[in-house]
Amino acid sequence: MKKFTVTLLALLVLAPFASAQAKKKAGKPPAGTEALALQDQYYERVQIPTPPGEVVEVSSIALMPGKKVAIATRRGDVWVCEGAYEADLSKVKWTKFASNLHEPLACSIRTSRSS
Repeated sequence: MKKFTVTLLALLVLAPFASAQAKKKAGKPPAGTEALALQDQYYERVQIPTPPGEVVEVSSIALMPGKKVAIATRRGDVWVCEGAYEADLSKVKWTKFASNLHEPLACSIRTSRSS
């Protein structure tokens, strides 16, 4: 019990110092256009046309076989997108898979059935 108490006290005393050191090392993160320029080095951002007349607030994304993408929206719809990986994004096809869900926060794709 004595060993546990000493370890706990050491953690409580040293934790603020470790946190302060981590903040010093991290520095100030880039902001605004500087942050976007930094992201562009690693990620290609493209705008995929959304289904006409729909407000798409994505809450989850799942990659499907056959280069399809499933997305769930905050408004309760699940959409399947075909053509998101193609060079010409104007030919993207959207199919509504489900609707009237209550704020789905996760998508998971099951590729095979087990008994």
